[in-house]
Amino acid sequence: MAVRLHVRSNSGLSTWTAEVDFNDYGHLTGKHWTKSDNPKSLVPGYFADAMQAQIERHVGRINPQSG
Repeated sequence: MAVRLHVRSNSGLSTWTAEVDFNDYGHLTGKHWTKSDNPKSLVPGYFADAMQAQIERHVGRINPQSG
Protein backbone atom coordinates (compact mmCIF):
# COMPACT_ATOMS: atom_id res chain seq x y z
CA MET A 1 0.00 0.00 0.00
CA ALA A 2 2.96 2.27 -0.63
CA VAL A 3 4.09 3.91 -3.86
CA ARG A 4 7.65 4.92 -4.65
CA LEU A 5 8.00 7.79 -7.12
CA HIS A 6 11.12 8.35 -9.22
CA VAL A 7 11.02 11.95 -10.39
CA ARG A 8 13.20 13.58 -13.02
CA SER A 9 13.49 17.37 -13.21
CA ASN A 10 12.18 19.19 -16.29
CA SER A 11 15.76 19.78 -17.38
CA GLY A 12 16.59 16.10 -16.94
CA LEU A 13 19.70 17.02 -14.96
CA SER A 14 18.56 15.68 -11.60
CA THR A 15 16.41 12.90 -10.21
CA TRP A 16 15.01 12.16 -6.78
CA THR A 17 12.58 9.83 -5.06
CA ALA A 18 9.52 10.12 -2.88
CA GLU A 19 7.29 7.61 -1.17
CA VAL A 20 3.59 7.87 -0.50
CA ASP A 21 2.34 5.39 2.10
CA PHE A 22 -1.39 4.63 2.01
CA ASN A 23 -1.25 2.01 4.78
CA ASP A 24 -3.61 3.43 7.40
CA TYR A 25 -2.88 0.97 10.23
CA GLY A 26 -3.57 -2.01 7.97
CA HIS A 27 -6.39 -0.46 5.97
CA LEU A 28 -6.53 1.25 2.60
CA THR A 29 -8.60 4.38 3.31
CA GLY A 30 -6.91 7.05 1.21
CA LYS A 31 -5.19 8.67 4.17
CA HIS A 32 -1.50 8.95 3.39
CA TRP A 33 1.96 9.90 4.61
CA THR A 34 4.62 11.28 2.29
CA LYS A 35 8.43 11.19 2.46
CA SER A 36 10.49 12.97 -0.18
CA ASP A 37 14.14 13.58 -1.01
CA ASN A 38 13.00 16.98 -2.33
CA PRO A 39 10.67 18.55 0.25
CA LYS A 40 10.18 21.71 -1.87
CA SER A 41 8.59 19.78 -4.74
CA LEU A 42 4.82 19.72 -5.11
CA VAL A 43 4.88 16.51 -7.21
CA PRO A 44 4.41 13.99 -4.35
CA GLY A 45 1.51 15.98 -2.92
CA TYR A 46 -0.27 16.24 -6.27
CA PHE A 47 0.23 12.52 -6.86
CA ALA A 48 -0.93 11.59 -3.35
CA ASP A 49 -4.06 13.75 -3.59
CA ALA A 50 -5.02 12.29 -6.98
CA MET A 51 -4.45 8.75 -5.69
CA GLN A 52 -6.40 9.50 -2.51
CA ALA A 53 -9.42 10.61 -4.54
CA GLN A 54 -9.34 7.39 -6.58
CA ILE A 55 -8.89 5.19 -3.52
CA GLU A 56 -11.79 6.83 -1.72
CA ARG A 57 -13.96 6.48 -4.84
CA HIS A 58 -13.17 2.79 -5.34
CA VAL A 59 -13.04 1.68 -1.69
CA GLY A 60 -16.55 3.02 -1.26
CA ARG A 61 -17.73 0.76 -4.10
CA ILE A 62 -16.03 -2.30 -2.62
CA ASN A 63 -17.15 -1.70 0.96
CA PRO A 64 -20.28 0.51 0.87
CA GLN A 65 -21.06 0.07 4.59
CA SER A 66 -17.77 1.75 5.57
CA GLY A 67 -19.31 5.18 5.13
